[in-house]
Amino acid sequence: KEETSDEAAFWLLSTLTDEYFFTYFSNNLEALRLDSMLLQDAIEQTLPELHAKMVQLGVSLAMILMPHLTTLFATLFPSETTSRLWDMMFFEGPEYMLRAAVALCALCQDNLLRKSTSSDVIRELHSYAATLFTPETLLKAIEQLKTVDAAWCKSRRRQVRTELRRNDSVSESSRLQALEAIADRLPCTWADIRRLQDEAMFASYASFLTTHPPAGT
Repeated sequence: KEETSDEAAFWLLSTLTDEYFFTYFSNNLEALRLDSMLLQDAIEQTLPELHAKMVQLGVSLAMILMPHLTTLFATLFPSETTSRLWDMMFFEGPEYMLRAAVALCALCQDNLLRKSTSSDVIRELHSYAATLFTPETLLKAIEQLKTVDAAWCKSRRRQVRTELRRNDSVSESSRLQALEAIADRLPCTWADIRRLQDEAMFASYASFLTTHPPAGT
């Protein structure tokens, strides 16, 4: 049976989200945070002058580019360039998209170094990307990223994931200790608090009771 264009598009989306980028859509968004850190590391290692300039401006190129990475550059590059990127991603693996983000920064580095505000940086990235009608320009820039290859991305991702989970563990421990400290001052047990699903509700409740203690407590 021949698939309709809508059906083919559905199964392509299913493959992308279920097999290639399924961790982007997990509850804790670990993969998004991880790749944001990985992209920042790649830019710092590959384009140190540009990285230093962005630090000076207080601009994170990774934060600017991550929304486009989650859509696989579907709305950033011209369609012919996006199509070639997707072809290469299916052939090389999902790390290819991270390398594409770094390559874009490399291609417009000279222009970015002349910018003085975050809005100028964002505008330059978007306007430059919109001119890349020849896919080979971007693909060649990606191939020139010798130090940030697929092997580096996979290795560094494992390291960053370990660091991220360690930090999350420390943060969660600190959060629970803070909640336990608040619970000691409230007219309810810690078990009661743990049953509250909405932490924002608990925070409001805790704040109110701290300033308006019930009579007799």
